[in-house]
Amino acid sequence: MGVVKATVKLSSLSSNANLRLCFSKDAPKTSRELVKLLGCLSLFESGSRPKGGIVYFEDEEVALSLGGEQIGKDGKINLTNMPLVPLEFYNTTEKGMVKQDDILVCKDGALTGKCCFVNFNFPINEVGRQ
Repeated sequence: MGVVKATVKLSSLSSNANLRLCFSKDAPKTSRELVKLLGCLSLFESGSRPKGGIVYFEDEEVALSLGGEQIGKDGKINLTNMPLVPLEFYNTTEKGMVKQDDILVCKDGALTGKCCFVNFNFPINEVGRQ
């Protein structure tokens, strides 16, 4: 089957329920009370990576630099091919260090909202989040 080209007026898309063409300030109707996520959190922070970004070190002391790309849709962390930062950078940063019982949420990108829970089975101590 070949490619089909069509011209469509944007105004005709407004009646399509499958498209989000605008942001509505009205909260959706639900059977439960809606609350803002920030109202449920005691701490909300985002870490950083060193200038120049991540690299893959061979013989230096390093820490993992955990980002949304490592959180799977199933809520598990993919530890293969992990981005690393120098341990010195990790030790001098003031925020973004992953701790026991943290809930990590992907804050941007195509899969915003992916999340995972850091429990005692998490195999690595030195982890920073992007």
